Amino acid sequence: METNPPPRRGSPGWIRAYSSPALHGLALRLMKMGTTTDLSESQEWLWRAVISELEYRWRTTSGLQRCSCMLCVPPFPDE
Repeated sequence: METNPPPRRGSPGWIRAYSSPALHGLALRLMKMGTTTDLSESQEWLWRAVISELEYRWRTTSGLQRCSCMLCVPPFPDE
């Protein structure tokens, strides 16, 4: 019987250390900024890292603790 490898995290440790509410707040702020102006390269990198961490948390959490907001439920926002 084959087992799938554990999901990989694509975000750095300091982003992993964010609490879920703080991570969601950062993602929403970047999303809002992206609607009015183009994000800088650094902000784009941060956006991808935050979305990657939210995706990882969604895949590895089950039951009632799983977030169901627009940032956490697939399909995930475009990078």
